[in-house]
Parts: sequence; structure tokens; C-alpha cells
Amino acid sequence: MKSILIPVALFLVSSTAFADAPIKLKLTLKTPADTRSYDLALVEKTCGKSEEKVAAHNDSVKVCAHEMDQNNVRLDVEWNSKHQAGENVGNTSVVVAKGATAMVSSTSAFRLDVSVQ
Repeated sequence: MKSILIPVALFLVSSTAFADAPIKLKLTLKTPADTRSYDLALVEKTCGKSEEKVAAHNDSVKVCAHEMDQNNVRLDVEWNSKHQAGENVGNTSVVVAKGATAMVSSTSAFRLDVSVQ
């Protein structure tokens, strides 16, 4: 009986660890002045935030990740970016395939893309 329980216990531990593998994201903000990139690594059903405050700009992007299936991730994104061309604030949800990039927001002076690696 113990020999059967040990492999089952090991399987449960290893499958749980595999399910918690990080979802790696690259956030890219483009303005007329420059392009900035931020990296985040999240596990399922968690949120992360990237902030940068310097004289030329003030960026804040929060992302929550929810795996839809083995190939797709739903990202809930909130952003606030102040830069020389103005200020962009918003939030949205987008489903992105692993290995793909989605445009989250785009105006004449601002663009936010999210890549799932």
C-alpha cells in the first residue's frame, strides 16, 4: 500500500510545481520620444506591477494573469504613463497566445504592447 501512495504523492507534488511555472511577460511602451520595455514573471492568478519614475516619464503598468488553457493567457492590464507627449491612462483585458504579442493600447502618441514568452 505504501509503494502505491508514494508515487501518487510525488506525481501530485510535481504536477503542482509544473502548473505554477511562471508566465513571462514583456511590456513595451512606445512614445514619440522613446521605447521602454519592462519584464514581469507571474504565476497563475497573480498580479505584478512595473513602475518607473524619471524626469522624462512616469510609467506604471499592472498586469494580472489568468491561464485560459495550455496555449492562451488572459491578461488584465491597467496603465498610467505620463510623458512629454501627454498622459495615457486605461485598463483592458486581452487574451494572448503564448509566444505572441498583443497591442493593448494605441494612440498617435502612445502604444502599449504585451508579449507572452
